[in-house]
Amino acid sequence: MTRIRTTNTFGAWLQKTMTKHNISVYILAKTIGIDKRYITHWIQGTAHPRLQNTVFLVISLERLTNISRLDLLDEICQAVLNDS
Repeated sequence: MTRIRTTNTFGAWLQKTMTKHNISVYILAKTIGIDKRYITHWIQGTAHPRLQNTVFLVISLERLTNISRLDLLDEICQAVLNDS
C-alpha cells in the first residue's frame, strides 16, 4: 500500500481505512468511478469529496469493507468536522 502524506483528519481516516482493508487508491477510484487523482487529493488534504462523491465513497467502502453505511458516514462526518 502506498503511503501518501496527509495534512488533515479526513485524509488520515481515509488512508487508515484503506490500509486496514488493503484497498489501493486504484481499486477505490475504480469502484467509485472516478480518477485516482481525486482519492490522492482527498488523502493529501488538498480537497474533500463533493456530496455526490461522498455518497459513492460510502457505498464503495461499504462494499469493500463490510462496514455499514451509517458507521462510515458517521466516521466521515467526524473527520470532516475535525478539519473545520
